[in-house]
Amino acid sequence: HASTVTSIRFSPNAQLIASASEDQTVRLWTAQGRAVRTFAGHSDQVLDAVFYPDSQVLASYSDITNEQNSSKGEIKLWNIKGSDIAILTLSELVKYAGMHFSDDGKTLISVHGIYGENTVETKLMRWNLDRTELLAFGCDWLNETLAGDEVSQSESEDWCGTSLID
Repeated sequence: HASTVTSIRFSPNAQLIASASEDQTVRLWTAQGRAVRTFAGHSDQVLDAVFYPDSQVLASYSDITNEQNSSKGEIKLWNIKGSDIAILTLSELVKYAGMHFSDDGKTLISVHGIYGENTVETKLMRWNLDRTELLAFGCDWLNETLAGDEVSQSESEDWCGTSLID
């Protein structure tokens, strides 16, 4: 890392280590300390990174500071092979406190301090990551998006396993 490391975690299978840094990256290491991959894409310091229970996905948290010096949170999900999967953005002014995957991997919990005008409220956020539900949501969105577009029946079936076109 080119700056201070803010967190370090072992994967559940104890084969990998993830380190988050103020240099806006997450690095993946073998348990023996060999660098494997760098995940870049956050626009501000990365405060934490945690592994999905199967050790194949990482969640990383970053504050996004705007011109008024107020910050919002961003959680990125990464496939450990190198690509980002999803971005979860918190729309409120927040101060990060922690995050953890449920043992079955279907839920990510994050804890934040939400800043009001003269108050700070602790907020626990539950992110539904059930892959079946996410795929169904994505296919519903795709169906609505493609309505009226010229997409072939076979292309539609390839994307979601069932025809999206009536």
